[in-house]
Amino acid sequence: MLIATPKSVWSQHYQVTSATGEPIAELDLSMLKEGARLHYQGKVYRIERESLMRGPWLLLDGDTPVFEANKPSLMRNRFLVMVKGASLELAPKTWMMRRFGVVGPDWVDLGEIRRPSWFRRKVEIDLSDLVPEQAQLFLLFLAVVIWRRADVAAAS
Repeated sequence: MLIATPKSVWSQHYQVTSATGEPIAELDLSMLKEGARLHYQGKVYRIERESLMRGPWLLLDGDTPVFEANKPSLMRNRFLVMVKGASLELAPKTWMMRRFGVVGPDWVDLGEIRRPSWFRRKVEIDLSDLVPEQAQLFLLFLAVVIWRRADVAAAS
């Protein structure tokens, strides 16, 4: 299990650690657009959308896509993510969107990404070892995108 914790109350910078507290990665979310920088294993990856309002989200190593996520419907908060030739689906488990399930091919349950508290933005990533760690971090980013959109909608 991985645990992502914001550096401060209003921070968009997450420190990701293992369940034992060992640092794994850092995720710096963009303030103006749905993108981020992922610091993982001594490298910096970019997460960005192909265009401002449409197209897939990409995890990029330089200019090379590592993972790609598509949102097949504007009305549903679900992503299809290609990981090593397999399609994974990230979708809310409840209408409140506190927990997202990840399923693989043939609807195999691969675990969940959740916010255990209503009052803190700490995130637990509890996914199968079949999902590479780097893909788990990309799925974390996608879940945070949906939570940020929900927060903006609730505030307006």
